[in-house]
Amino acid sequence: MGLPFDGIRIADGYVRGVERDRTKHAAVASVIHFAHLLGAQVLAGDVEDPAQLRVLQELDCDLVEGPLLDPDGPQPSLPRGDRPGRTTDLRPPDLSYRESSSLAAEART
Repeated sequence: MGLPFDGIRIADGYVRGVERDRTKHAAVASVIHFAHLLGAQVLAGDVEDPAQLRVLQELDCDLVEGPLLDPDGPQPSLPRGDRPGRTTDLRPPDLSYRESSSLAAEART
């Protein structure tokens, strides 16, 4: 049975503070892990500073967007799915998600 979606977007409110709030960190880590178990990609929105980006990379988030990546672009005034600007892929460029998650699973065993 296929899922009716390809990815999950982490809301801006969870991204803000992920680097310093243990509850937000745990919630984001859990969403990323669960999404990957389902074979879905994860997009974190409204990344504002390098500390947030570093944490999201450590948690294996797949994609990020926000003012840190495109400070001159339009931001939250547009509906979520219609925001122009830049989205950055955090996955290794030579591996698909399924290949990289398989490698990560092998490394944990």
